[in-house]
Amino acid sequence: PAIGELATEEMLEAAVNLAHDLGEKELESKSFAQLERMFPRSHHLQRHRLRQLLIARDYVGVTAMLASPPPGIDPETAALHARLAAALSVAEKPGYDSVLAEVADRWPGRLVQARLACIRDADARGLFSEALALAMTLELTGEHAQRSAWALLHAIEQLLIRRDEHGGLGI
Repeated sequence: PAIGELATEEMLEAAVNLAHDLGEKELESKSFAQLERMFPRSHHLQRHRLRQLLIARDYVGVTAMLASPPPGIDPETAALHARLAAALSVAEKPGYDSVLAEVADRWPGRLVQARLACIRDADARGLFSEALALAMTLELTGEHAQRSAWALLHAIEQLLIRRDEHGGLGI
């Protein structure tokens, strides 16, 4: 791709966001590296790092980053990510419904993002029925449509692949 030809901070930030939205991890990584090389003080770098920590379920990293939020992380974003990190970092099954209810109340525009984080967490914990239940409520329209559809398909796939101790579906 022509990432090397992008010369402005805004264009590189747009490339990182577009690649992320399209699920193009390699292009996202190259765009991010170019942005970091050319504009190391870009606030977008910090927002991207925070998003990647949450996606990776690195809740300790999220908490550490937000102990002193870097420039570019607004207070609302910091509060949302801190709340998700606190709710999802527990050893036992998190209260997904209660944290999503809180997000719906405090940050309604970020509910899909929070739901996707909860789905990733449930999936990583092997709570495939829980992941499917959370994914079933996703709307498959708007800016998160593709990620929502993939989350739903992945949850269904995991339930079809995983079997209980008797060989039955894990539903």
